Amino acid sequence: GNGANGNPKVGEKAARESSSEISAMINGANVCIVKCGLGGGTGSGAAPVICELAKETGALTIAVVTEPFLFEGKRRMKQAVEAIDLLFEGADAVIVISNTNVMEII
Repeated sequence: GNGANGNPKVGEKAARESSSEISAMINGANVCIVKCGLGGGTGSGAAPVICELAKETGALTIAVVTEPFLFEGKRRMKQAVEAIDLLFEGADAVIVISNTNVMEII
């Protein structure tokens, strides 16, 4: 599909609507690692909700996320930064990887 079409509110709404299914998948896990790219709608909207749900189950919750490339623009970076702030509220640990820095290494 088209994901959340660059709108984090759509990604968040989708995750909240599927919260019982997501919680059922996480239930019983000791550790939950949430990996996504930020800046668009799906990762930026759904990942904070998934971390929140994982933490509610008692799992150690780790978010591993990538920031958008600089050329992707200020809007996507702003959405990524807002999502990172939410992830710090819901996850036990957050690892942020800069796509731009990775490309400079490669």
